Formats: sequence, structure tokens, C-alpha cells
Amino acid sequence: MVVVRQHRHPERAWTLELPGGIIDANEGVSEAGIREGAEESGIQLSPDSKITLMPVYRPNVGCSAEFVATVRVTNVEPLPQSEAQKAICERVLLSPEEFVQAIARGEIHDGHSLACFAYAVAASNQKLVF
Repeated sequence: MVVVRQHRHPERAWTLELPGGIIDANEGVSEAGIREGAEESGIQLSPDSKITLMPVYRPNVGCSAEFVATVRVTNVEPLPQSEAQKAICERVLLSPEEFVQAIARGEIHDGHSLACFAYAVAASNQKLVF
């Protein structure tokens, strides 16, 4: 799994999260997901890449009509990152198990990453044990 480590000023801390961003004018969800993934984490599509639209979620239905559209992209190729790029947003590769461990340690705690992970787990049809 490709995650990024970047400084978030409101938290005054470095965070570990899934890449994300906004949809530009005249851009679809898939195109925005690919672009944001490339911009933030330095990945590119490969001939074997698969793009899946995930369900839209609404982070705070009681206060806002905001919605978040997500894509899952598999089989990507990481590009080399310069030191300057790493200083802004460093790519980190995690196995699914390492991702879960990072959640359990509180290293991944943003709502976007947690919602995307929940959708991915639900789509996998694996039995959950609590």
C-alpha cells in the first residue's frame, strides 16, 4: 500500500496517510485519483494497473454536504523521489498488515485513510475478528 508522510500544519506534526486531494475542473474522479497519487507519492500507472471507483462517503452529514470520492489503484510503479520531494511528501510502502499496525499505534488516524481502509476491508469479504 502506498501512503505518504507529510507535515500537517494544523496538527503541527508529520502524518502518515493515503494520498488525496481535490478534483480539478473538467477532471473525473479516476483522473484526479491518478494525478493526486502521482503528485503526492510519485507513482505511475503500469500496463497492469487497475482503477476501481470506491463508494462516495460523507465525512460529516450533520454539518456539511461535503463528500469524498475515492479510487483504488493497484499495480502501480513507484518513481524515484528526490530529496526535495521527500521533504514535502515522502512515499512510504506498507503491507496491509503494516497498515493495520500503523492504525493500531495511532500513526494513521485521519478520517480519509480510515474510511478508505474500511471500504477496502468490506470489499475483500474477509472475516473480521474483534
